[in-house]
Amino acid sequence: GSETAVVDLIRQRGAVSRKEIMEELGLTSAGAYGCLRRMADERKLVRVGGKYYLPGTVVPPEEQSAVIREYLEKAGFAYRQDIADILHVQSKQCTVILRHLVEAGELVQVRQRYYLKEA
Repeated sequence: GSETAVVDLIRQRGAVSRKEIMEELGLTSAGAYGCLRRMADERKLVRVGGKYYLPGTVVPPEEQSAVIREYLEKAGFAYRQDIADILHVQSKQCTVILRHLVEAGELVQVRQRYYLKEA
């Protein structure tokens, strides 16, 4: 029952957080976490940051760097919203992803633009 309700909620909203699952389904924090984690482990959901998506609707975390790199090789630079669009995530989530890539030295940020780090 819970899994079906989670999938239905994600279909309606595009993505959900654990807090939203707790509120909508009346689960405890541990109950919501357990359900979402199990579904993600079984690849029924994809977790990006604090949000859960249906598979095929978002670029999984392990592929994000390659997708961003491929885009930047073609486009030269991108704004945060460009990257959010290609990853199919929310702008707020994209900020965190981009910050990590800049900190890891994969990308360079100049004002609002992101570039590949020159070799």
